Amino acid sequence: MALILGSPCQGSCRRSRLRGSQTWIHVNLGLTEPKVMLPIDDAGEPDWQFMEDYIREREAVQVERCREFLARRLEEIERVTEPVIPLDEKVWMPFPLASIGRISSGRDIYAQEREAGRTPYITSGSANNGIGYFVNNMNDKIDSGYIALNRNGAVGKAFYHPYPSLMGNDCRKLHLKEADNNEFVGMFVTVAISMQSACFSYSRKLGTKRAERLQVMLPMNDEGEPDYDYMENYVHSIMEQQYRRELRFLERKCDLIKDGRPLSTR
Repeated sequence: MALILGSPCQGSCRRSRLRGSQTWIHVNLGLTEPKVMLPIDDAGEPDWQFMEDYIREREAVQVERCREFLARRLEEIERVTEPVIPLDEKVWMPFPLASIGRISSGRDIYAQEREAGRTPYITSGSANNGIGYFVNNMNDKIDSGYIALNRNGAVGKAFYHPYPSLMGNDCRKLHLKEADNNEFVGMFVTVAISMQSACFSYSRKLGTKRAERLQVMLPMNDEGEPDYDYMENYVHSIMEQQYRRELRFLERKCDLIKDGRPLSTR
C-alpha cells in the first residue's frame, strides 16, 4: 500500500485527478504530520480496493519476471549438472594455497582520494561479499574471477568476485591455476578457505607468505589432485535445488495474486 503514496504535501484537504480518471485526495495524517495523496472512491473515502488491486498488478508483473529468469537459469544449470556423490563419500586432502593458485596483494585507495562510482572496491569486511565501497577510481589492480582473502579485519574470510573490481591491501587475491574464472569452483574453494578463518585473529594476520602456506581441505580425484569437476558439479547441484525452491515459491505467489488471496510468506 505504501508504494503508491504520493510525496508529502502541505495545504488544506483538496481533490485532484491523476492516473486517468482516478480521483485522488490529500489526506491529513495528523496535526503535526504531513499530508499524502490517496485515491478516493465515490463516497470521498480512501479507495482501499483500488490500492490493493494496483499493488497486486504491479507485484504480479515483477513476480512473473523473476519466475522467468529463474526458469531460464534452472534450464542452463540442468544442462551441465551431473550426478554427484555426497561430500562425506569423497576423499579429501589438504592443499597449500600456493599449490593451487597464485596469490598477490591489492592496492589501497585512501578515503581522501576515493571517488564515488560503480566499480566495487574490496575491503576486509565480513558483509556485502567483502565490498566496502563503489568507486570511480582506477588502477592496474582491476581484476575479475578471483578469490579475495581478508588479511586484516575479518581475518581469513574469503569471497569470490566474478565481476571487475579493485581490491585494497588489507586483502590477498587468489587466482586458481587450473580453474581460473570458473565461478562454481571459485565459490566452492571460497567456502573451504573461510572455514579456516578461526585460525586467525587481529594479532595473527593472513599475509602473503602465510596465505601461501595455508592448507585447505578439498575433494581429491584419482590422480591426487583437487577434483575441480566434482566441485563444479556439486555447486551446480546446490544451485539447482535452490532455483527449484525459489520457483515453487514464486509459482505459489503467482497463484495467490491471481486468486486475490492474502499474500503469504514462504
